[in-house]
Amino acid sequence: MAIIRHMRINDLQQVNGILSRAFTQGRIDDGYAFTQVPMCHPGFIEMYYHQGTDGAFVIEEGDQIRGAAFCHIWGKTGWIGPLAIVPEKHHLGLGKQLTLHATEFLKNAECTTIGLETNPRSKRNLGFYGKIGYVPSVLSIDLIKPVSPSTSGKSSPQHTIIPFSRLNSEQREKFLAQVKALMRISMPDVDLSLPIRYYDKFQQGETLLFMRNNSPIAVAVLQTVPSLVDEQNRLLRLVVFVSHPKTPDGYFTYFLEDFFHFAQANKLDRILVRTPSHSHKTFQALLENNYRVVNSDLRLTLKGYPEKINPHVFIMSRWV
Repeated sequence: MAIIRHMRINDLQQVNGILSRAFTQGRIDDGYAFTQVPMCHPGFIEMYYHQGTDGAFVIEEGDQIRGAAFCHIWGKTGWIGPLAIVPEKHHLGLGKQLTLHATEFLKNAECTTIGLETNPRSKRNLGFYGKIGYVPSVLSIDLIKPVSPSTSGKSSPQHTIIPFSRLNSEQREKFLAQVKALMRISMPDVDLSLPIRYYDKFQQGETLLFMRNNSPIAVAVLQTVPSLVDEQNRLLRLVVFVSHPKTPDGYFTYFLEDFFHFAQANKLDRILVRTPSHSHKTFQALLENNYRVVNSDLRLTLKGYPEKINPHVFIMSRWV
């Protein structure tokens, strides 16, 4: 009989191996040419775990862990991922049991948006999630751009940038309050306090607050260290970027230039971003600035718990 319990810190190495095995098998099943999915970097998966220990679960048979799921809550927005079952236990009901448990956790946390992302090529996953109440929403599109050490661009003289890591405790609280003020205007159901604090605490990256006339106009959480153990490229990943809804369309390019300069200063050779396809102007602006599409996932939301979309906001995010 399978039981679900909270994940413990000493489960992480085994969970890491399960994620690698399960996602590798998924790529084999879906017909990819390159199928191996490496294990996560230990520091990265530990940060993921500590961001929400109450929402990290494993499913066991006897004393054997057969699967794992991580739930994330940013304000009223919650999502599941990654979630994986060992390949030899597929189609036996463990995935359904674990997904329903994670879903109930997010419901009980009073999330108004609940979702997850999966490979749009996976007929198995689409059918599986559809049967338990998740409906297709939008694509999440990954785009990448190389960073040349010798290339420079124009930065905006009209805004200043505040890095979270350089602030003292009092200044950090003010920083977080300013981010919350921005999010109340741009995406009121999303709170970025957790990722800001934990990417800093585990030294996984930096958060930048963009200020103009003493008011916040955008925020970006950046990941600067590898997610995977054998990652070859030195990537700057945009975990999340949200602008003020009154940001002029042409102004977004200045933020992209700031990320380019940040990557140069940190000796990173590529910038990887993800944007939801409902943000048409973000997608178009990235293409116009020579970002190249490299991947897409399908976002699904639980029926009755849809996303709240603000079409006036520029957004890049691993989820929201």
